[in-house]
Amino acid sequence: MIKFIAVIIIITLVLAYGIVALTTNVFSATTISCSDPRGCPDLIIDPNLLPQDGYTQTREFAPEDCAVQEGLVPAGTRRLLPLDTAIINAGRGALHVGNLYLLSQTNPELAYFDACHNHIHIRNFTAYRLWTLDQYDQWERLTQGKWTYANSSDPGWIDQQYGSALCDPDAFYDWDISGIGPRWGDIYGYPIPGQWLDVTDSPAGTYVVEEEVNPARVIEETNYRNNSVSTSVTIQ
Repeated sequence: MIKFIAVIIIITLVLAYGIVALTTNVFSATTISCSDPRGCPDLIIDPNLLPQDGYTQTREFAPEDCAVQEGLVPAGTRRLLPLDTAIINAGRGALHVGNLYLLSQTNPELAYFDACHNHIHIRNFTAYRLWTLDQYDQWERLTQGKWTYANSSDPGWIDQQYGSALCDPDAFYDWDISGIGPRWGDIYGYPIPGQWLDVTDSPAGTYVVEEEVNPARVIEETNYRNNSVSTSVTIQ
């Protein structure tokens, strides 16, 4: 299974006149192309791992902490909403990334070496967003709605085992051959750096937590409209 860790944390803000700051859903100039003769990957997020409540944790971050160095969180005392995320390939073909070091050398806009963590990170692999209810309503209207996997009863849903006869159990196993085979997934759990939303400055209330895979469309897929899942949480 794929072994990279990459997270973009985006806290949406309300600008003048109530316009919401949004990330764009457009193709990157360079993409990780579909290369499997069986078909292309289709990346989705398991909605069963979305936070079920507004549980938060308080953590101290020193200036030399990797999360601070990477800009994921400011130094000091921060209040975090933990996130566990499972990225699943629901497509007929594999996501084939290949050698991560080579990718970072040939396409630095797609991957880079992180000196603090001492490994390669993929850029724009996931985005985690915290919305007010009004902001999320505006976002859905502006994007004319999005198709998401709401629960495990959806047709074709891949269960928690993520496996099937179509799996490639040994195809992607180290940094030289990275990817996600068809019907396989990878789990990124808290406290991996970035597996959180920083809610330190968020007033108490009800919010929408949204998780999106491949938000900048740097990976070629069969379907981009099922890349996002969301749930509401109440932060005390």
